[in-house]
Order: sequence, then structure tokens, then C-alpha cells
Amino acid sequence: MVSRRALESITVVAILFSCLGARPCQADQAVGLQKQLETKYAITKTTADKTDIVTAGSVLILEKDRLLMYATTTGAPPQNTYKDGKLSAGAFAAHEKAQSFGTFIGHPPPKSVTTRYYVTGEKFWVTRIDTLADGVVFTLFTDAVNDVRYYCTLKFVYPHGATPAADRC
Repeated sequence: MVSRRALESITVVAILFSCLGARPCQADQAVGLQKQLETKYAITKTTADKTDIVTAGSVLILEKDRLLMYATTTGAPPQNTYKDGKLSAGAFAAHEKAQSFGTFIGHPPPKSVTTRYYVTGEKFWVTRIDTLADGVVFTLFTDAVNDVRYYCTLKFVYPHGATPAADRC
């Protein structure tokens, strides 16, 4: 029997890949894909200061370890990428490592950013979905952990050379 979380993951992948083709992405294609995703995953509305949830939407369960998230008090969320079956925090993780190295050699980072890596099985809310020419970006938001809420973006990159096709969305 397939677990609910496995089924949801399969559904996300099925929706994304059922809309893939070899032609360039057009605006109406991206809008169609975005509407499909927003129909499947209800958007959660947060307060303007990102301290609470106004309207609850869909909850997703993480299937891969090490999703980097920043406290919502940070000006911009880190962008994680899912590509070729791998989850990566990219430049944001490199920046975090560089800051910790500076602390190691006696130079504290200029501004402390509260970060947390999420692991398989943890849950979060979808607050936004954006369709781009090279992938789909989910903005994610957490319940409070020790009185801190976290957020990030997670980009699902289309396979090389593939973009949504109007006749398949």
C-alpha cells in the first residue's frame, strides 16, 4: 500500500512531468500549469509580518533531508533546488558555511541569520507557487519551532530542454 505522503509526492511529480514537452514555455502555458498546481495545493495566507497563519492551505511533507530554511525575520528566504533527484541549498548553504568559517578564525559574521535544516517527514505550508521558464518554485512556511517560524523557496527544475507544453497542461 502506498503511503499518503508518497502518493502526494507522486502527484506533484506527475503534474509537473505530465506538462513537460520540448517547446518553449509561453505565458498561457505557465498560467495553466500554475492554476493546476494551485488547485491541487491550496495556498496558505500568512500575516504581513509572517508571524502567523491567516488562512490554512495545503501541508506538504518533506521527502528528502536537508531543506534549508531561514527565520521569517530574515529579509529573503533561501532558495533550495530539486534537480535530478537531489535537494540542494546552493549558494545559500555556501554562504552559511563561509560565515561559520569566519567565526572559526575569530571574525564573526556581520549579521546572524537563524537557520534550520529540515529533514524527511517534517511538514510545512505552501504560501506561493510560481511557474518559470525553467521550473516551478514553491514558497514554504513552517509552524513555529521554539517560537520561530521559518521559510524558504523550493525550485523544481524541469529536465534539461523541457518546458510545459500548452497541449499537455
